Amino acid sequence: MKAATQVWLGLALLHRERGRDCDFTKTEIEARIAGEPWAGGVEASTISAHISGHCVGSGRPSPDRDRMLTRTGRGRYRLARPGDPVHPGRLAGRTTPDREDVPANLRYLLSWYEETFTGDSRGQAMNDLIVAMRQSGAWRGVNADDYVRSMREGWD
Repeated sequence: MKAATQVWLGLALLHRERGRDCDFTKTEIEARIAGEPWAGGVEASTISAHISGHCVGSGRPSPDRDRMLTRTGRGRYRLARPGDPVHPGRLAGRTTPDREDVPANLRYLLSWYEETFTGDSRGQAMNDLIVAMRQSGAWRGVNADDYVRSMREGWD
């Protein structure tokens, strides 16, 4: 199983046990993963690197573009939610592992994440897109009123 998948699953299980609004240290996440029968096959240093960098949405892609985790403070993490800070290079990154990479008995966590943890809906997804566009700086220097006026030109 891929390191990113193990990290996401371990953190999802921690949230299910301790609550949606909790955050966790790298050590707690590593310990939760290590206690699972599906864990293994990946060096501990690789799991550590995925927790602290490869899966963190606000960091520069290195090399992964995943944005599965959010750093909430020094050395503390939680699963990503819509509206979290995202590096422009990670805007198209995954927030969950690919379904086929998740063991069948744990796929319920993907539904739980979308329905309960993120509260995701079409409106929330659109809000996530708008926040991501804003963070990317694509609209920097553009006056909103002027933009709308230009879009309405010729509407007679």
